[in-house]
Amino acid sequence: MDPGNPLWAETPDMKQYMAFLDRYVPNADRADDLYAIGYTAAATAAHVISQCGDQLTRANILHQATNLKNFAAPLLIPGITLNTTPSDYVPIKQFQLMRFKGEAYEKVGELLTAA
Repeated sequence: MDPGNPLWAETPDMKQYMAFLDRYVPNADRADDLYAIGYTAAATAAHVISQCGDQLTRANILHQATNLKNFAAPLLIPGITLNTTPSDYVPIKQFQLMRFKGEAYEKVGELLTAA
């Protein structure tokens, strides 16, 4: 989700993200996508580590990271989930076409899935 796009402003994920910025990075540029990407990556890393339970080893972290199943990381467009396997490290295989209209982007059609 683009934090500068009003399309996402009222979603629970975006509200939580903005509250996070207010608390931990109050001077951040709210429209800067890099903060949002870092937030999503950190949430994914935290998910992988929590899946490790008490076995926080390199092997188990790699196992958990390469076995993500339908993880809906914060700020991903609704319906897009992360999925990996030991032979496929690409976590995102869906995308949403967007079109610029006036001052912001709008969704075009449904989610598409890469083969």
